[in-house]
Amino acid sequence: MQVVFVVLGGLAVAGASAKTLIPKNDSKGPVDPNVYKYLRCDVCNTELPYNKELDGKRCPRCQPPNTGFFYKQKDSLKDLGRGSYPLRWFYTAVGLDFLVVLAVVVYVLYRPYTNPADTYYVCTCTTCNQRLRFREISLGELGQCPRCKSILRFPGEDEAVTEDAAAEWEREATIAAFNEDSELV
Repeated sequence: MQVVFVVLGGLAVAGASAKTLIPKNDSKGPVDPNVYKYLRCDVCNTELPYNKELDGKRCPRCQPPNTGFFYKQKDSLKDLGRGSYPLRWFYTAVGLDFLVVLAVVVYVLYRPYTNPADTYYVCTCTTCNQRLRFREISLGELGQCPRCKSILRFPGEDEAVTEDAAAEWEREATIAAFNEDSELV
């Protein structure tokens, strides 16, 4: 279900990118000939002086299946120094959106599942005093310390200390030590 929400969010962002970044062809209204001086093909970058009849029409130089359309431009390619592809920002935004959605989907699908009902216990390694965390299924069983690799037997059910109880005990010990230090001052 989370993947569906992520994909729908990605589609919404792509739609917003399309709405804002695709150049608008507003040739329906009156055009000030002093503002737009050139027509440029969005595929082959063919440039012509502005002509109202050619605005939004197919480019005669482009061969199918990659037929381009003329869009009105204020500046010439010669003035800009390089080609100005009108859809480059849209394609960049959609590409980045795709990568982010893909990364989030991979994260959602492959993150480890933790059951909140699992009870964890803690003990210390007898060799190196490393604090070890283990599940209820390992009570009284053999295990190995990840630090020193020594074999040890986890405490049984009657001796085991839950992780929550150990954290509470450590919190109380820290508060008591702080109170003792503050009384000495």
